[in-house]
Formats: sequence, C-alpha cells, structure tokens
Amino acid sequence: MKKDNGSRNYKKPDPSPSGNKAGGILALQDLTVHTQSGGKLLSGISIKARAPEWVLLEGKSGIGKSTLLRVLAGLWPYYLGNFTLKGGTLFLPQRPYLPAGTLRQTANYPNAAHTDNHALQTALEQVGLGRLTDDLDTEKEWHSFLSGGEQQRLSLARALLHKPQILFLDEATNQLDDESALTLMHLLKRELPDTLVIGISHQKRNQKPV
Repeated sequence: MKKDNGSRNYKKPDPSPSGNKAGGILALQDLTVHTQSGGKLLSGISIKARAPEWVLLEGKSGIGKSTLLRVLAGLWPYYLGNFTLKGGTLFLPQRPYLPAGTLRQTANYPNAAHTDNHALQTALEQVGLGRLTDDLDTEKEWHSFLSGGEQQRLSLARALLHKPQILFLDEATNQLDDESALTLMHLLKRELPDTLVIGISHQKRNQKPV
C-alpha cells in the first residue's frame, strides 16, 4: 500500500528556539490508515483543528491511534486520503529517542544544540529535571542514565525549547503518575499558547480538557 499523492503540506520544526508565533492548522479529509501489509486500521477520518486547540484521540488500544499520529508527523507512509499541516511540527513518542552526547544536544534533538544556557536550564527546571541544570555539556548515555519518567520529562522540555506550531503527543507521559502528568500538560498549555496539540493518553486525568 502506497501513500496517496493528495494534499500534504508538511514542515519540519522551526529551527529557531523561539518558534513561530503563528498558530498551527491541521485539516484531514476522509483519511484511511493502513498497516504495512495493507490491512485497514482507521478509515473515513476527517478533522479540522487550529491552535490553540488540544485534540485528544480516543479509542481502544490497538485500533491505530498512534499510527495516525505517525502519519500526520510524516513517519508512516501507508495511508490514503488528504491532509494538510500548516506549521512546524514536533512528535513526542512514548519512548523518546535520546542520542548519545551532551545533555545540551539531547535536549535540543532534532535541532542543533541550543547555546542559551538560561533557556535550557529554565526548561529543565520547569519539567522537574532541575538537578541536571549544571550538566548541560556533560556527555552520557542519557537513555541509560535517566529513568523512563525522566526521559519523558526531558522530551517535554524539547517542546518548551522548540515551541512548535503543532505538537503530537503519543502517550508522552505514560511513565509518570497521573498528577505529575497533568501538571506537565498544564505547563505546556501555559508555555505554548500558539501551539495546536494532538495527543493520545490513557491516563484518565489527562483525558479531561486541560
């Protein structure tokens, strides 16, 4: 199954740490998501949303919600239909990719390393990783050094630094307790007022409007 050649406007995250003040826009029209072998996961999906909306994708586990997010983020080519994205995007999965290197490099992935120490330290403190603010240029295997919950906190710090116009959250806080997860969602809502957020969460408190 090959992807449709219909309307699909996709931009990488703005390389500037300050991001773009224009809000993101998402439009799906009759989108069908397939497995790699051609099986149908989701069909007939039509959505229109714009910043500062938060859209929660609901449904039973295994029906294809995460795959839909990957389609929209440009990471899954097996779909039919049309969708349009206007704005720089950032995709935060359940298990963040933490490349080996300095904390500065890891926190800013996939963008170039941020040189503003204050911005980096502030983001780390906001997500509950204040103990790492003196380790910006320390090289470690961060995926081994940090717990699963700490890795997700670091991933959310990326969102604060990149300030994307469209943010995809795929169970991005499922390693945290519900209270901590909800606190971080409120943080994103406050710090990213011009961002359209499309998310998946099975944490009950995160299923309510932020």
